[in-house]
Amino acid sequence: MQALHLSRTHNALLLELLKDWRLNAGHQEIRLLEIELQLRTTLREWEECLDVVRVLYEIEPLTENLYASYLFILAKNKRYDEIAELKDLAPSISFTSDAYIQNTASALFQAGFLSDAMNFLLPFAQNKEKPTLRMLYLSLSNATNEKETVFKQYDEVKDDVYVYYILT
Repeated sequence: MQALHLSRTHNALLLELLKDWRLNAGHQEIRLLEIELQLRTTLREWEECLDVVRVLYEIEPLTENLYASYLFILAKNKRYDEIAELKDLAPSISFTSDAYIQNTASALFQAGFLSDAMNFLLPFAQNKEKPTLRMLYLSLSNATNEKETVFKQYDEVKDDVYVYYILT
């Protein structure tokens, strides 16, 4: 299977073998699961991705990669109730990758957890060295309608008055 993967040929055969291994082997090989997940993500086979990432989630320690991938794939499958069950784990994970932070915040937002997405993203967006995350934070705050916003709406504008927003 590794030779098929490295040769970048016969992907259909490789996917068939990887799935068979995942479903029928007496033990799981993390690297084979990662290869299958990578290929199925590229092919946008989201249901199969969900099956693979669930196996990884059961046997792997929770890392930023696994957590972000799991939420991303759940969002692609519109499994928002499962995202609700996992969303509170985000603070316990040490995030370093901007891509994983973006995927996590985006999945939370897609699932309808705007406040959670904004609160998760805020500490990263405050870092001036992270312009992509700062932009995502602003985008999420502007991508909502009035009823869903995390910011308080004021009915009137007064001269010489400033409004500061703090998310809790």
